[in-house]
Amino acid sequence: MKNILNRGFAELTLLQFCYIFELIYSHLLGNAFFVVTDPTLAALDAQYQLLKAAMLIVDPEAREQAVLAERRTLEQMLDDLADNLEKTANMDPVKLATTGFPLHKETEQTTDAPDIPQNQRLRRTGVSGEAQLLIAASDRAKGYEVQTGPDPTGPGRAARCLARPAK
Repeated sequence: MKNILNRGFAELTLLQFCYIFELIYSHLLGNAFFVVTDPTLAALDAQYQLLKAAMLIVDPEAREQAVLAERRTLEQMLDDLADNLEKTANMDPVKLATTGFPLHKETEQTTDAPDIPQNQRLRRTGVSGEAQLLIAASDRAKGYEVQTGPDPTGPGRAARCLARPAK
């Protein structure tokens, strides 16, 4: 059974994670579809308060370790909560949309090739024989293939670069 609620919290910054937690918490307070949750909203709030307290620790090293530990615990609690909400709602996307959790986007198969990346720029790095390629990302491209070669207009000129989505 595929999850409907997105649980990708590890990739979020601490500020983003706190925002998402507060959004989920506020959406579940008084939510008629989810009167009882597991873990409870009180337990979630208590763990969130521990995370906020860890963020106030003065010693940077101790703060980092405490925040990491409290965040991990809260992430696991949110993962357990998402499982509970999906079971309670019997995977009903309408009910689950009221939870504040981000929903997984439906993926679609397509035979369309990704667009060629636009706004290609080649920049010197200051290291001999090295350059940096900057491009605007293409939708649906997972990677890029880059070919370089000497500029046909003569030595000492910028290298040509062709970037296209990888197959």
